[in-house]
Amino acid sequence: MSVKIKKIELKNWFGYFGEYEENSFEFSDGVNIIVATNDIGKSKLHNAFRWLLTDSVILKNKLNKYEFTKIDLNTIEDILNHQIQLKLNHDQITSLGVRISFEQTNRGDIIKRIVTKEIQCKKDVDKIIVLNTITKSQREERGNIKTAPEAFEDLIEKIIRPKLLGFFLVQGEALEDLTPLKGESLRNTINDLVNLNVLEKKCDLSVKISKKVTQLRQGIEGIENRNNLEAQLNTQEKSRLENEISQIEESDLKEIRSFIDECDITINTYSEQANSIRARQGLKNTVDDYNQKINIKAGEIKNHYGNFVSNYINRDFWLSKITNIKDEINRLEVSNLEINDYAAIRRTELNDKLTTDEQRWLYALERDQPRPAILNQMLEENKCYVCSSSLTDSASKYMREKLIPYFKKELNHNDEELNKYHEISEIYKKINGFLNKYDSYENNYFQTQIDKVITEESLKLKLQQDLDDFISQHGLIEVPNSDLVNLSTYNTAVKDKEKYQNKYNDKRTELLHKRERLRNINNTLPLEDKSEKLSKAEKLEQFGKLISNELINIKKNAYEIFSNELETIINFKWKEFSKENKGLSEQFIKVDFALNNLNQPDFEIKVVDKFGNNLSQGGGASQALRQLSVIFGLIEKAGGNVNYPFIADAPTTNMTSTLSEQFFNFQLENASTQNILITKELWDDKKGDLNEHGKHILNKVAATKNAKLFTITNGKENKKVITEEKL
Repeated sequence: MSVKIKKIELKNWFGYFGEYEENSFEFSDGVNIIVATNDIGKSKLHNAFRWLLTDSVILKNKLNKYEFTKIDLNTIEDILNHQIQLKLNHDQITSLGVRISFEQTNRGDIIKRIVTKEIQCKKDVDKIIVLNTITKSQREERGNIKTAPEAFEDLIEKIIRPKLLGFFLVQGEALEDLTPLKGESLRNTINDLVNLNVLEKKCDLSVKISKKVTQLRQGIEGIENRNNLEAQLNTQEKSRLENEISQIEESDLKEIRSFIDECDITINTYSEQANSIRARQGLKNTVDDYNQKINIKAGEIKNHYGNFVSNYINRDFWLSKITNIKDEINRLEVSNLEINDYAAIRRTELNDKLTTDEQRWLYALERDQPRPAILNQMLEENKCYVCSSSLTDSASKYMREKLIPYFKKELNHNDEELNKYHEISEIYKKINGFLNKYDSYENNYFQTQIDKVITEESLKLKLQQDLDDFISQHGLIEVPNSDLVNLSTYNTAVKDKEKYQNKYNDKRTELLHKRERLRNINNTLPLEDKSEKLSKAEKLEQFGKLISNELINIKKNAYEIFSNELETIINFKWKEFSKENKGLSEQFIKVDFALNNLNQPDFEIKVVDKFGNNLSQGGGASQALRQLSVIFGLIEKAGGNVNYPFIADAPTTNMTSTLSEQFFNFQLENASTQNILITKELWDDKKGDLNEHGKHILNKVAATKNAKLFTITNGKENKKVITEEKL
């Protein structure tokens, strides 16, 4: 059986404005590549597939993390096309939706189906509210569209089997989160793809049969000893102990051991991180202490400043208004000049375009304040008004880029220290006006308040400088929420391991006591010859255990063979995808397999170096390539067992354009299922067209049977223009 998506149509879906027919992609049965720049609608197209197939979309939350979410009252305004929202009047109803047409081929028969999912909503004052969701199942026969006999949910599951969605519907930027490379989900996918779960079922059946035979033997033993009261009691006790021992050996100890193993994995994963996080937390505490002191000092400065304003500017405090003390006025002007000097020095310090000499020159010029208008006029006439000579190119550039912006005070206007100087200078001007008006001023008190402000500001700047030096030495100190979670997870795992280890030891002790008790009971049972029936039951019991153990070994060998074959296929694809990247030439993908304590297969797929060291924490291109290699390796290993469309948004995220081209070339030559690949790596933002690698791929598409390349661009009123590119 194979499935091919023939068309997807969008109605008022994110940036896709208009009816279904206006936003339509018609796909080939082979490889389809959709190219566009950022914020055009690539991920929104992928979300259309995801919403129809899983009833959820992937959006970034406030922490910039990807998460699955439903379309509801909280998200509808993010998803409904904004142009439609702006045009809606109060109580007016509209809708958004996705429609997919697909073909299912089964033993030569082609069945054509259409599934539509639509949300009706309306404008309620200034909000959009969801009214209801409508689904529709249709079939196409001889060009006519009719209602399909299958339910919508049943048709959706035919497009991609639910258990396989994590491998056939992927989002590149969240690939690691969405495509499992270890754990139960990977095990279920492997079993589903290659039918190894048949062995699982046989092993489970053999264990059940073995337990039934044990119960049969115990029953026969009880009947044969019923005439001997003591033997009967001992037989009952023996059966009870055997069952309890079996429970401990086959379930309790294995379950506790699995918990301990999980804790060990967590501890090993986060042990190095935990130490690093603790160290960063200590550094962050130091930074927080600096910031607290700086905030306290800022509060003190604010109080001094408030007192200053209320006492002088608001005229609430005047000590003398009688004599005209010119010296005090002159002293105030001198102080104001000093403050202006501080501001000039600070302004030159902040301009990182100025050399030391240029800082000194501009500071000297600051006193006379050359007018920018005069400097501009000199530039227009190309004449220096001082020496009456023509301006050189370097002189013109110096005036245009440094002198004029400096005296127009366009640079560094958000510096806290510089702003404070300007504020104080303005206050001096106001005070000077009041002094001239009232002819006197109590300068000593005034100077004391000014000194307090300057002193506190100096202390605050010193603290800020110490903080800057600390950050310069240790780097930007952050402890992300995810780190705190990891540290908490690590600490919890350490405590849990100790708790489970104690349980394990207690259970082991209990097991030893029960075994000793069982041996004693066996020694007290009658030694007369056993009946033929009991002897056969005991032999059958032993045979059942032998079969069960043998099946477990067969299962283990089958999984090991599968893992080795899968590893070979994955590494071939890995090398093909990454052969243009020399940095990945000595890295390999390892498929680890083991039966856990419950005799279930555990898989983990990771990247290792040539020495076998685990590189699974690496990100970027290697991470994406690993995921893609695994996905296509599993698809190939499944053979004809599955033939679903592979739908990927940004599959080559973080890759170079060369690596991206290599990947798309490989898929065009080797893809065994329909591919719908959405990418930005083949687009040139500056030219607004395919880049060099994109044009190479377009040539390849033109020469490949059943392949298409689309581009998405913005048209009038930001309406999406979907173009099937052709040479």
